[in-house]
Amino acid sequence: MIPLLEASDPRRFGGKASSLARLLAAGLPVPDGVVLPIEEFHAFARFNHLDLRPRDSGQVEVLRLGILAGRIPPELGAALRGLTLGDRLVVRSSAIEEDGRERSFAG
Repeated sequence: MIPLLEASDPRRFGGKASSLARLLAAGLPVPDGVVLPIEEFHAFARFNHLDLRPRDSGQVEVLRLGILAGRIPPELGAALRGLTLGDRLVVRSSAIEEDGRERSFAG
């Protein structure tokens, strides 16, 4: 996990997190947080033996179900348990490079 302030690379953290990191660095009022880089998702996929390159709609459904049923790798689970989050937690899932010429507002 990476502190939000350090999440400046949209290829690793997605556009939302990198934009929030830039706003936070500029001193604007942004709630602080942590971000999981794409490498953590790849580690999750490897840990759960998920094929991230489905070739048809059936394999997409298998991947979706595998993600929902997947277990969090022990290292990530330990890091998450170590967070001091107070009484609020917000999670936003975002695809890397979800907006572009081919598509927009994917979330």
